[in-house]
Amino acid sequence: MNVAKAFFSLSSLTLLSRVSGFLKVALFAAYYGRSPEADMFLAVMILPDLLYRFLSEGLVSSAAVPLFVDAREDQCQQRTALSTVFILGLGLSFLASAVLAIFAEDFCRMLTPGFDQIMLDRMMLMWRLVSLYLVTGILSGVLTSFLNAKGIFAAPALGPLLVNLAIIAGTIFTAGGAVEKIVGAVVAGSILQLLLLLYLLCHYFSHIAISDLWSGFCPATARVFLKSVFPVAAWISVLPFIPVYERYLLSMQPVGSVAALNYIEKLFNLPLGILSISLARVILPELSALQGKARRDFLLKMLLVASLVIVPVV
Repeated sequence: MNVAKAFFSLSSLTLLSRVSGFLKVALFAAYYGRSPEADMFLAVMILPDLLYRFLSEGLVSSAAVPLFVDAREDQCQQRTALSTVFILGLGLSFLASAVLAIFAEDFCRMLTPGFDQIMLDRMMLMWRLVSLYLVTGILSGVLTSFLNAKGIFAAPALGPLLVNLAIIAGTIFTAGGAVEKIVGAVVAGSILQLLLLLYLLCHYFSHIAISDLWSGFCPATARVFLKSVFPVAAWISVLPFIPVYERYLLSMQPVGSVAALNYIEKLFNLPLGILSISLARVILPELSALQGKARRDFLLKMLLVASLVIVPVV
């Protein structure tokens, strides 16, 4: 695999996605600014934002990509590995989504104790709706990992762009009205992303049908995946603490405080997502296929490349 070519193609599309994300935030700020509507919406959006961070930090890919790389020479083993991880992702994400929806009131009260009852009631409705994003997001992460393991990077990167475009369309359509409609656009965009990845799977791999995704669960493969993903899950489990506590504190500050912080975070993360996430996603399949000294040398080389690219941006 040509790492440089894959990186530049992926980073170009990631740049396009990030620019659309910047436009999404700019449009939302133009319509809602620092307002109660903005605070409610951006407090609820912590779920998709955290899920994106979990996925970009390797929650699924760190375990799934090596598993798929090991199985790439055997089509039967390949289908079994994909089906197992897909079913596992579906079950765990559905369970998490159900817990978030059932206990929406408790989560919302803990997250934003400074909101009044009217804001909390509206927030609970949006919270339950956006919890569906967990299911589509995790499944999209599984399919993206499978495509990346096969050296396909650019096309799956269109998925986040579709989500952003859906939110932009929802923001323009709502035009400063009830933000519940924009939450609906978020979920619709995530469904479009999942459908795109399913299409790419069928397009690039004729030996894999949609029905294969739930046709062969292997307990042994599931154990390997869970064992590999656990250290990453334990590490990134600390990530929600700061953003959750920030919203907890800011909900008790003047109206618009949650929104102002969110706008700043989006600006700060713009270059980070374009460079580091793209490079990490591209080198993981190659790193998984190497062993011993070759793996170590390749990793050191990529760390040097990452430093040379990121330092000028900083």
